[in-house]
Amino acid sequence: MSTSKLSCFLISIIFSTTLFCQNLLKKDVYTLGGALDITYANYNYEKSSSKDFRLTASPSLGYFITDNIMISGKLGFLYFESEYTSGDFVSKSYNKQFSIGSFFRYYFNAEKFIPFLGAGVDYVKVFQSEYYRTEIFFTGGLNYFLSKEIALEPFVSYSIILRDNTSKSSNNLRIGAGINYFFTH
Repeated sequence: MSTSKLSCFLISIIFSTTLFCQNLLKKDVYTLGGALDITYANYNYEKSSSKDFRLTASPSLGYFITDNIMISGKLGFLYFESEYTSGDFVSKSYNKQFSIGSFFRYYFNAEKFIPFLGAGVDYVKVFQSEYYRTEIFFTGGLNYFLSKEIALEPFVSYSIILRDNTSKSSNNLRIGAGINYFFTH
């Protein structure tokens, strides 16, 4: 493919993407979205090591209550395994968590990429444990439309633990990506 044909093709995708997203941030539009996250980490210290595996799935369903403002509900599932080794000592742990939450977003009017800001709350429960927590989160990102209804969504999220049943407190910074499908009924 010649350079000029490739340039024309890329320009047409950019302009058609602009047309796609203009009518999807309106009242009575739904979104079906979510993210899948897989993490493997290996930590080596002077006298010990740790290996972690994490799998997270978080589907969501949203509804535009007015132009540019969406409310959404989401579910989440996390599976985590960890192995800690120090000399002859080996400790393995497994953890499963379920979460349910809601959030809102404001989408800004834009041509090519659609930025958003939002906030929400999650309730998280660890299976076969007494541990639970409630956290609020703030997020920002953008939607880049790959087709008329499908958008890729990179984001940054910051969460704060408001209440849990331990004396520990924490906050998290998360960088990720999801995908959204926009539709009307």
